[in-house]
Amino acid sequence: MLKFFRINDPFRVIYIALLLLVFRLPFWLSENRLTVAELSWLTLAEKLNSGAVMYADIWDKTPLLAAWCYQISELLFGKTIIPLHFIALILILHQAYVFNKFLIDFNILNEKTYVPAYLYVVFINFSFDNLIFSPALCSLSFLILVLRNILRPEHKTVEQDIFKSGFYLGIATLFYFPSISFAILTLIGYIFFRTSSLKTLLNILYGFSTIIISFFTYLYYYDILDNFFTLFWYEISPNTWITKSEISWLLAISVFWGLAGLFASVYESNKFINYQNRCRQFMVLWAITAILNLLFIQQLQPNDAIFLVPSLAFLTTNLLLLIRKFLLAEVLSWVVTFSVLLVNYNTLHGYFKDWDKVDYSKMLVQTRQFPFQNKKVLVLGDTKDYYLNNQLATPYFQWEFASKHFQSLDNYSILIEIQKNFEKDFPEIIVDEKKIVQHLFKKIPAIASYYQQDKTNPIIYRKKDI
Repeated sequence: MLKFFRINDPFRVIYIALLLLVFRLPFWLSENRLTVAELSWLTLAEKLNSGAVMYADIWDKTPLLAAWCYQISELLFGKTIIPLHFIALILILHQAYVFNKFLIDFNILNEKTYVPAYLYVVFINFSFDNLIFSPALCSLSFLILVLRNILRPEHKTVEQDIFKSGFYLGIATLFYFPSISFAILTLIGYIFFRTSSLKTLLNILYGFSTIIISFFTYLYYYDILDNFFTLFWYEISPNTWITKSEISWLLAISVFWGLAGLFASVYESNKFINYQNRCRQFMVLWAITAILNLLFIQQLQPNDAIFLVPSLAFLTTNLLLLIRKFLLAEVLSWVVTFSVLLVNYNTLHGYFKDWDKVDYSKMLVQTRQFPFQNKKVLVLGDTKDYYLNNQLATPYFQWEFASKHFQSLDNYSILIEIQKNFEKDFPEIIVDEKKIVQHLFKKIPAIASYYQQDKTNPIIYRKKDI
C-alpha cells in the first residue's frame, strides 16, 4: 500500500477515490443508518422550502450556509440523504487532493508522494459520521484552503492569498460556528510562523469581515437579527448522543499514530529544513485547536473532531517516510489502515463486544412505525424520529429553545406568541412527550378546540379535521 501511493503520480487520486468508496461500502450495505442530525437537517430543509425563514420560522442553530445547502438538496432531490452522501465523498476527496497537492508544491515533506492523501482518507474514517454531509465537513473544505495559504512559502505569497485566508475563514465559520477558533490560529500562524506586518493582519481581518458583515446584513434585512442572537447565546444542556469519553475512544488509535509521527519527526528533526520543522509545529497547533474545540461544544458528535484529520495524516506520513526499512514501513502502513478502520466498523457493528466502547444508538434514527405519515407535526420533546415521514409545523423544532415558551405558560405575552405561531402553521399532529399539552389547552382554549387526544396513544393529539 505504501509503495503504491509513495509514487508522485496524480492518477493515484483515482485509486484513493475507489478506496474511499470501499471504506464506505460496509455502511451502505448495513441496516438503515440515518442519523438524527441528518434527519434534522432534512426536516429543516423541507421547512425552508415551504417558505420559512431561518431563525425566525425555525428555532434551530444550524449555520446559515449549511442550512441553504440542505435546502437546495431537498429542493432538487427531495427528502433523501443519499445525494448528500455522495456529495460528502466528493468533498472528502477534494480535501485530500488539495491537502496533498500543497504538501508537494511547497516541499513540506522530504518526498513528493500521495501518501498524505491516502492517510487523509484513512483517518477521516475514524467514525462513520465523518462521511456524511455535515456542517463540519463543509467548513473543513474551506479551512484546508486557509491552511494552504498559511503554509505557503513567503516568496510565493501575494496579498490576494492573505485576503482569501480571511475570506475562507468567514465562509468556514458560517458553515460551522466553532470554526471561528481557527481564526485565532490563523493570526498566530501569520504572526509567529511568517514575517508579517500590520497590513497582513488587516488583510485577513478584511477578508473575514467581508463575509461576516454580509451575513449580519442578511439577518438585518430579514429582521431576524434578534432571533439569531437569542438562539445563538441561549444556553442549552449538553446532549447525550455521545460522550467525550466515547469520542476519546474513537480517536485513541488515530491520535496514537499521530503522536508516533510527531515523536519520530522531532527525533529526526535534523533531516528536515527549518521551513519543514515550522510547518510541523503549526500542524501540531492545528491539532491542539481541534481538540480544544471539542471541550466547548455542547451538542457533541464524532464529526466535530474531523478537524484533526489533516494533522493526523501529516504527522503519520512523516512516521512512515522516516522508516528506512521498506518492509517495516509497508507493514506499518497496513497496520495503521486496519487499526483505524477496525475501530470504526467495530463501534458501528459490534464485531468485538469487549472493544465496543461507543454507543451510537442515541445518534441514529430508530426504525419504527408511527400511526401517522405525511402530516405536519409538532413534537414537544427531544425525539426527532417522528419527522422521518412527516413535516415540521410551527417554529418549535429544537426542544431546548421551544421549552422557553412551553415551560412559561403563566406568561401572558408568551401565550400570545404561542397562539400566533399555531395559527400561522397549525400542526396536524402534536406529540406530547413532556406531558404539557393539557396545561397548554387550559391556558389557550382556542387551540384546544382544534384537537382531540388519540385513544390508543395518549401522548398524541390529532387535529379534528384529519
